[in-house]
Amino acid sequence: MERRQYHIKITINGRVLTQLIIDPHYLKKHSQSVTDKIIIALVEMLNGRRFVPDKVNDQGFEFYVEDKMKLKGKTYKLIWLLKNDGIYVGIVNCYRRD
Repeated sequence: MERRQYHIKITINGRVLTQLIIDPHYLKKHSQSVTDKIIIALVEMLNGRRFVPDKVNDQGFEFYVEDKMKLKGKTYKLIWLLKNDGIYVGIVNCYRRD
């Protein structure tokens, strides 16, 4: 399965982002509890906020982990990335938390 792209308009860390790219990795184990629609809603919750990357690699990717995100009474963990000069937010994985 290929990555899916969605048009969005959000600002994270002062950067205007216009694309959301979702890696299908989450479908392997979490398709019963997570959908693209849920991921889009979680990403929208990042809008206007600032974050410190958990990791930065030598290719300019900044990795972030946002744990304990609440959506409709359920808790999620979102693993995402930004590229230092990119216009997108990339979703690496997402899953429900207990």
